[in-house]
Amino acid sequence: MLKQYRYRGKTKEGRTVKGRIKHYHQDQIIHHFKEQEIWIFHIKKQHPLWNYLYQILFSPKFSHKELSLFFFQLSSMLSIGITVLDALDTLQSQATSKKTQQGIIEIYVLLQQGHSLSSAMKIQGGFPLFSVHSIEAGEKGGQLEFILKKLGQYYEDLGQILDQLKNALTYPIFVLLTTIGVFVGFIYFLLPLFSELLYSMLDTIPPFTLTLLHIFQFIRQRGWLIIFLFLLLFIFYIFCKKNHQGAKVLGYLSLHLPILGPFMTRWLVIQFAGVLGLLLGSGVPLLLALEQSILVIGNPYVEEKLLEVLQNIQTGSLLSKEMKKHSFFPKSFIQMVALGEQTGDLEGVLNKICHLYEQEINMVFKRAMALLEPTLILVVSCVVGGMLFTVMYPLLQIINTMGEVL
Repeated sequence: MLKQYRYRGKTKEGRTVKGRIKHYHQDQIIHHFKEQEIWIFHIKKQHPLWNYLYQILFSPKFSHKELSLFFFQLSSMLSIGITVLDALDTLQSQATSKKTQQGIIEIYVLLQQGHSLSSAMKIQGGFPLFSVHSIEAGEKGGQLEFILKKLGQYYEDLGQILDQLKNALTYPIFVLLTTIGVFVGFIYFLLPLFSELLYSMLDTIPPFTLTLLHIFQFIRQRGWLIIFLFLLLFIFYIFCKKNHQGAKVLGYLSLHLPILGPFMTRWLVIQFAGVLGLLLGSGVPLLLALEQSILVIGNPYVEEKLLEVLQNIQTGSLLSKEMKKHSFFPKSFIQMVALGEQTGDLEGVLNKICHLYEQEINMVFKRAMALLEPTLILVVSCVVGGMLFTVMYPLLQIINTMGEVL
C-alpha cells in the first residue's frame, strides 16, 4: 500500500527543497532524489489520520487544465522519440504548481520500479479512472501517443466549457453579493437611526412605510434565525448527498428543474458521450467503456439507470434500445446512437454528438444569462427601491409638514 512521506533536502546548488510524496518504500524515494542530485536530510512517514485529512483539504485530483497540459506535453515528447521516463523528468522540472510536480515525481518513481504508465497513474490517484483505462488500452495497442493527444483534447474542451460557465456566473454572483451587503448594512446600521427619527417627528407613519419598517425590523431582530434556517437546509442537502437514496432524489430533481433541468441534461449527454467515445476510440471494449463512463456521470439517479442499461446489454440488447426506456436521454441523442450502431461507427457518432451538444449548451447558457441579467436588475431595483422608498417618502412628509408650519 502506498504511504505518504514528508521530505526535506538540498540541491547541489544549496537550494532547499521540501514537500510530500507517496510511495511504497522510503529507500526508493531517497534513491530517486539521489539520481536527481538532491540530498535528502529529513524524511518521515506521515500518520494515516493526517494523510486522510490532507486528502480532504488538498485533493490529489488534477484540474482539467492540468490534465490537458500534461497529456498534450507528454504526447508531444513521445512523438519526437523521447522516452516516457525522460519526458516525465522534464515535465516535473517545468511544472508550475507544486501539486503537479509532486504527482509527476510520484509517477516517475513508480515507473522506475517497473510499473506501467497506466498502473503508476492509477496508484498515484490524481487521474480519472477512465483516462487510466484509455492509457492502458493505448499501451497494449501501441497507440499511447495517439491516446494521450485525444485525452489532452478532451480535457481542453471540457475545461473551456467550465471556464465559460465560471466567467458567465461571475457578474451575477458579484451583483447578488453586493446587493446583500448593501441590504445588511441598511438593516443593521441605517434602519435603527432612521426609525428613531420617524417615530420622534411623525405622529402617524404611512401604512406602506410602516409595513416595510416592520419587515426590515423583523429581519434585523431575527436575522440569526434566517441564517440558522439556511444552515439547516445546507446540512440537509449535504446529508442527502451523502445518503444514497437522498442523492438519487437530488439527481432526479436536478434533471427536472424548470430552467436548470434542460441544461443539466445536455451536460450529462456531453460527459457520457465524450467519455464513451474516447474509450471506444482507445480500443476499450463497449461493456468496459460503458462501465467506466458511468463512473464520471456524478448523478446517482442516472448512474443507477445506466447500470440497468449495462446489465441488459450484457444479455445481448442494443444500447439505443435500452436508452429509450429512460426519459432523461434526449430523443435526438438516442436516434444518433442507433445510427452509430447500424453503421458500425458508434465512436464517430458519439464524438459528433458531443460536439453538437457543446454548441447547444453554449446557446442555452447564453439565453439563460440573457434572461438572468434583467431578472437580477429587477430584483436589485426592488430591494434598493424598497429601501429608498422607506427613507425618502417619510422624509418628504416631514419636509412638507415643516413647510406648512413655517
